[in-house]
Amino acid sequence: MAEEATDRRWIPTLDDLNPLPGRPPGPGRTHLRHMLVDGDRTIGCWEWPFTRTPLGYGRLRLWGRDHYVHRLAFALTHGRWPELGRHACDNPPCFNPEHIEDGDHTANYWDSIERCRRVLPRGELCPTSKLTNADVRKIRDGHRAGRSIRSLAIEYRVDWDTVKKIVTRISWKHLS
Repeated sequence: MAEEATDRRWIPTLDDLNPLPGRPPGPGRTHLRHMLVDGDRTIGCWEWPFTRTPLGYGRLRLWGRDHYVHRLAFALTHGRWPELGRHACDNPPCFNPEHIEDGDHTANYWDSIERCRRVLPRGELCPTSKLTNADVRKIRDGHRAGRSIRSLAIEYRVDWDTVKKIVTRISWKHLS
């Protein structure tokens, strides 16, 4: 096992995928080595056929530790561990190094929003919302009928700025 002086974490090599002395080769190690050496990286996703986490990420035990296979494939290909292995293909079992990007948790979070994997709750579905869709419609109707923003804010027990944003459609835009 080699250590990198700056990182102090073990950086795997293809030799680490060889069978341990006196033991038969594990199917996961053999498959990973075969795909990294001989696999066609242009054909699309390589789905991990062995042990997976509950979220679908491939897992392989190597040198007494479980590793995410996509992170291991990245490290074997690039010679360093990724901070966070992000799937460009949005396919958790994929371990094709061409589909794994280095990044941080913030970038991964925004990827999930852009790719519609994470839906941010709006309106009354938001856990911190004090108003319902019906309340917002009544606030807008009341303001159209001539009620002041301040009186509506007092009635619904919210800040006047909240009511102002509702009636000007800055917030709760999704309601007609």
